Order: sequence, then C-alpha cells, then structure tokens
Amino acid sequence: MKKAVIFVSLLLVFTACTTERGELWAEVNNHALYEYDAEEMMLAKQLSPENEAHVTQFVDDWIAMQLVNDETAELYPDTYRANSTKADVTLYQLNLFELENDYIRTHLDSTVTTDEIMDYYRKNRDNYLNQSFIVKALYIKIPDSIDAVKQIEKAFLLKNDKDRAEISKYANLYATNFYFEEEKWIFFEDLVRDVPITDGTKERMIIKKDHGIFTDNGNVYFLNILDYRIKNTTAPLEVEKETIRKIILKRRSNELRKQMNQTIIDEIKSKHIINRHH
Repeated sequence: MKKAVIFVSLLLVFTACTTERGELWAEVNNHALYEYDAEEMMLAKQLSPENEAHVTQFVDDWIAMQLVNDETAELYPDTYRANSTKADVTLYQLNLFELENDYIRTHLDSTVTTDEIMDYYRKNRDNYLNQSFIVKALYIKIPDSIDAVKQIEKAFLLKNDKDRAEISKYANLYATNFYFEEEKWIFFEDLVRDVPITDGTKERMIIKKDHGIFTDNGNVYFLNILDYRIKNTTAPLEVEKETIRKIILKRRSNELRKQMNQTIIDEIKSKHIINRHH
C-alpha cells in the first residue's frame, strides 16, 4: 500500500508539472519540450504557434538540435564544452547589450542645442559638400497651341544674332517661363525645375552642351545648354539639422556605452547573493 501511495503521489507531481508547462510536445533522451516553452521559443523566432506547419517544423528542428547536441557531447566532449562556453559568452554579450540599451535610455541626455548643431556643422562642413552643375543656357516654356512653335524650334539653337532677337521677341509675346543670360551662371536644377526631363538626359545634355525640346500637359519646353561648370555647394543647415542631431546623440550613446559596462555589473551585484570560493 505504501508503494502505491508513493506511485500515486509521484504521478500527481508529474501531472501538475506537465499542466503548469502545458502539453508535452516532444522528448529526446532526458530533454522535454513543453507547450508553453515551445510557444515562447517560436514567438522569439517569429513563428506562429497557431500555424500547424510552423509547429511541425519547429518541433522537427528542436528534436534535431537535441540529437546533435547529445551526440556531440558523447563523441567529442571537449568540443562540446568549448562550444557551450562560446554560447554562454554570446548569450552574456546579447543580454549585456540589452541592459546597456536600457541604461542609455535612462541616462542619455537627449537635449541637443542649436549651438551644438551649429558647432558640429561648422567643424564638419566638408561632409556636407554637394557637387552641382551650373550652366549658361537658354530656356523657354510656351503653350503648344501657339502658331510660333515652329519658328522658335529654328531660332532656339542660337546660330546667329538674328536667332537671339527672334527668341527674345517670341519670349516676350508667348513665354510662360523664360531664361536667357549668356554671361550669367545658374544652377541647372533651378533652371529645369518644371521641365519633364529624366536625370540621365540632364547629365547627357550638360556634358555635351546639347539642346532639346520637351512636351507635357499642353506646354513645350526649349532648352539649349551653352556652357557648364561643376560647383561645390554646401547643403543648408536646415536640411542637415535633424541628421546632425542624430549624430550627436549617437556619439553620446557610444560614450555612455564605453563607460557603463562596469557600472551595470556593479549595480547588478547589489541585487544578488554572490558566494565566491576562489
């Protein structure tokens, strides 16, 4: 009778343990995979416990992992211990990284002043240089409904002084947008802001000092590149302000990360019982 009581007691303990951790999904040697543990691991791997295919694949993978680990431990115990140590170190580093991130969120000064942004911008101005094309060019935009389109097509090539006079006349009469300053430079992107032209065509036209006619939405655009230069320009501070703010915060974060390692360990020690015997 005593043996029966012991057996029943053990059975009740086992059943309670199983219930607390959910249904038993798989066993390999002395390793057991329970429902609740499996679901947590699946979610960590971005798998759905509601998806039968995901569950099947996860259990297959778990079984394979236990088999490989046990086989390695039996055949190559030194290698198994070394790999286990490496895994522990990796786990430590991942967990420490999370604690560092939490420390940074709590201690990082996220206020970046305008003076700090300006100072960074001045000291690193070369990082914000852009290369832009400046051109001397003729640009005229007219409605495609006017009768003078053909005459302008001939004159906008500017082969002689008569063409220049014709262009000026037609521009004054019909143009909805017009630019022609043979001795002044203008940023090419400012000139063609409204022109339906691809990036590839833009660069080809500039380098070849070419001309072109473009149409869209009832308009005709005439463009003739007479000369070009490449000019270094600095991106405006307003454009770069948010990027600079993020850079400054990233630097502060990195400095905190360098300093905080021992601080975090010391704070954790105060929360735990440590018995060191060597």
